[in-house]
Parts: sequence; C-alpha cells; structure tokens
Amino acid sequence: MKFGMFAYARQPSPPEFSGRAVCFSTAVTICGICREGDMICCCISTFLVNEYDMTFTESITTCLSKYATFRGVASRSEYWWFFLFLVVTSWALGIVRDTLVYIFNLAMLLPSLAAGVRRLHDTNRSGWWLLMWLIPLIGWIAVIVLLVEKSSPSRYDF
Repeated sequence: MKFGMFAYARQPSPPEFSGRAVCFSTAVTICGICREGDMICCCISTFLVNEYDMTFTESITTCLSKYATFRGVASRSEYWWFFLFLVVTSWALGIVRDTLVYIFNLAMLLPSLAAGVRRLHDTNRSGWWLLMWLIPLIGWIAVIVLLVEKSSPSRYDF
C-alpha cells in the first residue's frame, strides 16, 4: 500500500507488533522513536494506522492460543472474527443440545474476556472498561462503541 510518498505493506506481524502497520522504508523516520535506517518501524501515528486484517481461522487460532492473555493488543478483525465464531458456534450447539451451549460458553468465557481486554488496549483504553457491560442497555452500547473504534497509538503495546 502507498500513502503519499511512503510505502507500507501488510505483513503477518510478529506477536509484539500484532495489528500494526509495518514500514519497510529504510530512509524514513516515522515517529521519532525509530531511527533512520531501521528495517522495521513498529510505531503508529494517526496517519499510519493500518490494521493487520486477520482471517477467520487466524483469529480463532490466535484468541485460543492466548486463552488467558490479557496483555497486548487485538486488532478489530481479530476480535470480531472471534466474536462471530463464538456466536455461530453457540447457535449451532444450541440446535443440538442446550447443555453443550452452556459448556461451550463457560469454556470460552476467559478467552472472550481476554480478547475484549486486548481489543480495548488496542484503542488505548484499560480493560476495566469491559465492566460497563454490567450496566444494562447503556453500558452494552458504550462497550460495543469502544470495541468498534479504530486502533490508536497505545501504551499497552508490550
């Protein structure tokens, strides 16, 4: 992809750069943190935000491999593909038997909370904002709005 005179490529990101644009230009200093001549600039500015789009299976694999990892960030595609997986699987299991839905939802409680916290970290918010979900209607709408927001420079990138 090209933005102005800079070239950026979407590449599978290493875990520490999950959901971030990667700059392969060696002649440009992007944010002042990376040095000129660096091969990879992992920094984000409002100009550079370009999420790494995960596929459905990559998202499920990532979220389940980070079963109880509340550190780091999750891109919008990672979170929403995983959310879709949870909804569709719960619905499919509900057709078969209600008990399976309860077991599945209980097993997926921790990974869904972890993915939500990492998603909020990606919008530069604390994971504690998920507690707003406990406030009926207004809290639900507020949390959904926070989860849908674009990525922003984050202090939570570890």
